[in-house]
Amino acid sequence: MNNTPTSSWFYADAQQQQQGPVSEAFLREQLSDGRLSVDTLVWTQGMADWQPASSVLALTGAPAATPPQESPAAEAALLGEQGLPASSESRAEANGLPESGEDVQQHSAALPTEQGQVQVEGVEPPAAGYDTQVLPAAQTQQAPAPVYAGQPAAAVSPPIEPLPKKRMSGCLIAAIVAGVLLLLMVPIIGIFAAIAVPAYQDYLVRAALSRAQVATQTQRVNAVAFLEESGRCPSSSEIDAPAVDELMLNGLASIEAGVDDASRCIIRATIHQPDIGRINGASMWWTYDADTKTWSCSANVPKKYLPSSCQ
Repeated sequence: MNNTPTSSWFYADAQQQQQGPVSEAFLREQLSDGRLSVDTLVWTQGMADWQPASSVLALTGAPAATPPQESPAAEAALLGEQGLPASSESRAEANGLPESGEDVQQHSAALPTEQGQVQVEGVEPPAAGYDTQVLPAAQTQQAPAPVYAGQPAAAVSPPIEPLPKKRMSGCLIAAIVAGVLLLLMVPIIGIFAAIAVPAYQDYLVRAALSRAQVATQTQRVNAVAFLEESGRCPSSSEIDAPAVDELMLNGLASIEAGVDDASRCIIRATIHQPDIGRINGASMWWTYDADTKTWSCSANVPKKYLPSSCQ
């Protein structure tokens, strides 16, 4: 029975991680099958540092160097110089040891077994005079393999950084600002419209009535001249009324002359403003006072729309 312990080997794998312990036969098989390359770093007890498998003879199978064999004559001469017997029988006799195999068995049987020793069949006890001290278990264990210098430190997961927030594009920002401004402007526009539209319509009414007053200025002058010359109020055909096209340009449908119930001369103008419904078809008239020689105006529209000279 062989009690020689098997050597424990360590090696660095393809990821440069230390593996082992494994047996020498396992490493040989891995190298032979190509699962490990000859550049794989290995280590076992007795090696100063990690070395490539190609430089370790025990793994590559290269035969170990055989020491040169000396001739028996040279060996006897060398032993004689050292004062030792030349033959094996003489050396055994000098050491008090048996010379042959049978003598060894007889010699072993003659030796007493010390207390505490166990005689194992097939295993001869050590000869007398040899140190039989058993080493402690801690001394018989192999020293731990040195840490492989190329082995990376334990991988540390990098901190997970939050994903960067997506920034809004310029167009999106502009659209948001425009939307906010629109929401703010809608009520403002409504307020302005509520104020401005009626005011603008009032302005159009006042402008139409003022233009009618200016358009009838010539007819009023002609009516006064006719009255002073003939002593009566003129008719519509006697005041030189403009043609229909000219009347339309001034926003008028007609200009007429006549006499009111008090026998006063009057000039009447009919408004033609289809776009301004409130005054379209309305009338303005001017009454002449012969005593004061002045004209007074009236209209069938609210007084606030009349020109200041008619108020």
